Amino acid sequence: EAVLPSLVKDGGQHENWRVREEVLTLAMIAVLTFPDSQLPMETLVGAFHACLDDQKPKVKFTAIEALALLHAKLGQRRLGQLLPEIDARHKRMLDVRFAQPQLPSVNADGHLELP
Repeated sequence: EAVLPSLVKDGGQHENWRVREEVLTLAMIAVLTFPDSQLPMETLVGAFHACLDDQKPKVKFTAIEALALLHAKLGQRRLGQLLPEIDARHKRMLDVRFAQPQLPSVNADGHLELP
């Protein structure tokens, strides 16, 4: 529990885009594995939100998937309370993604599968 906040704060800003992507992936696995009460939701939402502007499309895509997962888990209202102010471009992008029913999942081997 105490490791996840440091991981997403530091790893989400790492200079290597592969590290940023992997941090988002590990955070999604945690969201799918642990109950909400054991997760720092505000920290996760902030870290996912920060990656929406990433230079690498793969990191940006992973951040969108992570927010879609939280949207499904928390609901629009709770996610909206935790999500910092977002611009119209990001709002449209997230609204389109939230409307799609497919979500990331963890397979039998413990690996994250993105839709």
